Amino acid sequence: MQELWRLKLDWNDSLSIQLESQWKRFVTFLSTINTLNIPRYILLDYALKIELHGFADATEKAYGAAIYVRCLSNSGEISTNLLCSKSRIAPLKSITIPRLELCAAVLLAKLAQKTITSMKISFHSTVLWTDSTIVLAWIQKDPSVLKPFVRNRSVHLEIVNSCSTDAFIGALKRFIARRGKPSDIYSDNGTNFVGANNELRKILKDLFNKESTGKIEDFIASEGIVWHFNPPATPYFGGLWEAGVKSLKSHLKRVVGNTVLTHEEFSTLVIQVEAVLNSRPLCNLSSDPNDDFVLTPAHFLVGSSLTLYQIQI
Repeated sequence: MQELWRLKLDWNDSLSIQLESQWKRFVTFLSTINTLNIPRYILLDYALKIELHGFADATEKAYGAAIYVRCLSNSGEISTNLLCSKSRIAPLKSITIPRLELCAAVLLAKLAQKTITSMKISFHSTVLWTDSTIVLAWIQKDPSVLKPFVRNRSVHLEIVNSCSTDAFIGALKRFIARRGKPSDIYSDNGTNFVGANNELRKILKDLFNKESTGKIEDFIASEGIVWHFNPPATPYFGGLWEAGVKSLKSHLKRVVGNTVLTHEEFSTLVIQVEAVLNSRPLCNLSSDPNDDFVLTPAHFLVGSSLTLYQIQI
């Protein structure tokens, strides 16, 4: 199906000889499903030890995870049975094998966690396996030294009346009240705004002067928050949040254009844009191809997707 999508074939288009051959071979192999025999009872009577083992693997076309239960009885008998499995097709965009192996490891970790919480069994040990030494090295490294591969980025937007220190602290207080207190804050340094006009440079200089920075740092320290400034002249350090800023500007240009809005109208619009950005799909919530419900950043904020109503401004 993915290959058909990649080739952009229409419903009535004929398949190539190669694709037709692959489909016929697949249909022929479907009959072997009748020969599969998977026992429902996976344990041994009087089991002394019950272990959960998970395996993750990936190829260029797909990746998957499988969970097995291994039992040892008091008579020395050992049984190993497949409990559950899950697979995913590799994305259309080409991804390296190590990254697909990482996706498989994440899939296995989630599947194992769901299995352990769902079953009323006390496992003596849980072991998750991968044959990728690169993935094992990534897992053992400090996340701060790794480049982001897949990351959820929720968006929170605040409107302020000025670029003063008090306005910044007020916006931060509102953020904490609505979203909770963060452990760390990462931000640009005022000198990073390359290409700003003289007036904006002066505002930023005033905002990030020694006295203002000290006041902000005192407030943040009193809240137990660690504030990380990007080094000067390194605007590329904030690529993650700069992407959010770019998305905000794009929506505002399309909706507002040259229209002059009141403060209330602008605040409402910005919050609506925030909801749009937090409604972007991250992944499917189920493996059912007919299920169009997806996981969004809003699920991490409010526990469900956000519904927007179109309001004429």
